[in-house]
Amino acid sequence: MKKIVKYLGLIGAFVAMASCTTMQPLSTDHAQVQKEVQAGDEVNVSRTVGQPIQFKVVKIDDLGLHGAGVDVPYDDIKSVNREEISWWKTGFLGATVTAVAVLIASTLGKTTKSGSAPSGGGW
Repeated sequence: MKKIVKYLGLIGAFVAMASCTTMQPLSTDHAQVQKEVQAGDEVNVSRTVGQPIQFKVVKIDDLGLHGAGVDVPYDDIKSVNREEISWWKTGFLGATVTAVAVLIASTLGKTTKSGSAPSGGGW
């Protein structure tokens, strides 16, 4: 019984951590982009020429943003968004999944303890 709750809680925590990210819009000013974006950030860049592109930033310099095989000069950036974890959403989702797991586990525990359904007066 306790193992079930433990495993359901772990699964819920992993689901919550994997699913609660948001894209945060950033300034397109060169100096602001250099301050706000760091190597390792996941960004979505809408370009003035070409298709929007999403990539992990490897390097930021005076020329623009650089990823694995991707170079986007500042002049080509129409808008830039950075992926961030929404701790509020993550906490809410994690608490909800945990509450449901506890409810399911406690319901399963009640039905398996008695061995059978309650009788209706001993007929």
